[in-house]
Amino acid sequence: LSQTGLGVYVQDQLRFAEGWLVTLNGRYDHVWKDSHDGPTYYSPTQDVDKDSDDGEFSGRAGIAYEFDNGLTPYASVATFFNPIIGTDTSGAFFVPETGTQYEVGLKYAPTWIDGLFTLSVFDLTRQNVPVTNPASPFTQIQVGEIRSRGVELEAKVNVTDNLKLPGALTAYDIEITEDPDPTVVGKRPFIV
Repeated sequence: LSQTGLGVYVQDQLRFAEGWLVTLNGRYDHVWKDSHDGPTYYSPTQDVDKDSDDGEFSGRAGIAYEFDNGLTPYASVATFFNPIIGTDTSGAFFVPETGTQYEVGLKYAPTWIDGLFTLSVFDLTRQNVPVTNPASPFTQIQVGEIRSRGVELEAKVNVTDNLKLPGALTAYDIEITEDPDPTVVGKRPFIV
C-alpha cells in the first residue's frame, strides 16, 4: 500500500486597529493511494490491486485582541482533511477523515517569565474516524461521526535557552453522534 499526497497552503495574518489580529488560511490537499498484490484480512492468499484518489479544501479563520498586559482572548473556526492510510477488514481503503473545530480561549504571555499560558474550550466534530474494531482489536473500522467537547489548559515555559517546560491538561467528553450502526450512537468510541 502506498500513498502520495500534494498540498497547497495559503495564509495571511493581519494586524490592525491597535491590537486586533486576524488569521485566515486555506489549503487544498489531494492524495493518491495504490495497492498492488495486497492481501485482505479475510483472504490472506488472494491478491488485490486497487487505487483511489481524493481531494478537498480546508481552512481556518481566527480573530484575537492583544491587550498590553499580555492577555489575548481569541476565537477560531477550522475545517480539516486528513488522508488515512490503511484498509478495513475487507481490503477497502479508508476514506479521508474530515471535520470542523470551533474554539474560544484566552492566551497569557506574562512579562515576568518567558512563557505562554492558554486556556481554551473547544467543540470538535470529525467524520470517518478510524478506531479500534471492538470485534477484532487488531483491526480498525471507521466511525461515521465523533464529537469531542472540552476544555484545555496548556503551558509552555522557557526556563533557559536549553531548558523548556511544556505541559497540557485536557478534559473532554467524546461520543459517537452518527454511524450506520445505530447501536453505537451516543456511546464513547472503543479505546479512545
